[in-house]
Amino acid sequence: MKRNILSLIAMLFVLGSCDYNDKYFDGLDEMSEPQDIVKMDYKLLDGDYALIGSNSTNKKIALDLDEAASAEGEKIEIYSKALAKIKDTKTFDKLLDPSVFLPAFLQEKWFTKDNGSSVFITYNYQEAEKEVEEREALFVVLNNKWILKPLALISVDFEDYDKGYIDFVREGWFNLALGDEVKVWQVKEYNKNKYIDFSAYKKNGICENWVITPTNKILDKDFIFKFDIQVRNYAGDCLTILVSEDFNGKEDGVASANWKDITEIFKGLEKRDEFVEAGVFKLDEYIGKNVTFAFKYLGSASEGKTTTYQIDNILLDNSNFLN
Repeated sequence: MKRNILSLIAMLFVLGSCDYNDKYFDGLDEMSEPQDIVKMDYKLLDGDYALIGSNSTNKKIALDLDEAASAEGEKIEIYSKALAKIKDTKTFDKLLDPSVFLPAFLQEKWFTKDNGSSVFITYNYQEAEKEVEEREALFVVLNNKWILKPLALISVDFEDYDKGYIDFVREGWFNLALGDEVKVWQVKEYNKNKYIDFSAYKKNGICENWVITPTNKILDKDFIFKFDIQVRNYAGDCLTILVSEDFNGKEDGVASANWKDITEIFKGLEKRDEFVEAGVFKLDEYIGKNVTFAFKYLGSASEGKTTTYQIDNILLDNSNFLN
């Protein structure tokens, strides 16, 4: 089975318009209070495709798409006709984007589900001139409405790296050695789990080593930054967690940026010899602002500061979408 995240274009259609839900799901805010939270997998049945095609909200969406696609003096009904056929084809395609036409079906089927509910929907999809295949997409309830889950701003678990001691390199990230030593953070593996690791062990020069995330704009409330950490061979506090609103995205901008120390939020740094959730940094005060996070290691064997830090599962996401 192919697990597929739907296209960014499709997400922008569903989420980018401020009045999308108000336009197509009018009155939902006045519904009775939802009763429960569910986390489940669901494969569309043959009868579900017929319901998707006959759903009144979907018909309105198809008509609007037809109107937008029509030239002056020419009426086009390609979306409406495709929607009417889905009961027979039982397949989504380029015209019938599941991120556009599944929310109304989910709203009708599970309208009482509370915020925090989620469902992995398995559905049939056909690319042009290709075989029909099964795909999956994750939908969640936010503000009592089903939507396609947006991609996390940052979500890295390092499992896509090869085995061995590999210098951490990732598009949009920085892994910098700014002290005397040239060693940088590396991807390592233990017990079939991969993570990034750094220690100043046997390094007599100053180790000032930064891992810096891509910059992201926080557009809504309830976003959080979190990660897992394991502290080993403790020999002094060497790791600082920082956030900046003005990092320019260049190596020479590290020194000139204003970095706020948020290390105290992450109580997991006090634990030893086991991976734990380091803590959760809430970003409500940063709505509308660009933020960049950094892990800064500062230590030296000559100063007796050589603690090993191992970091995993770095996440910047809306907390409403987390399990």
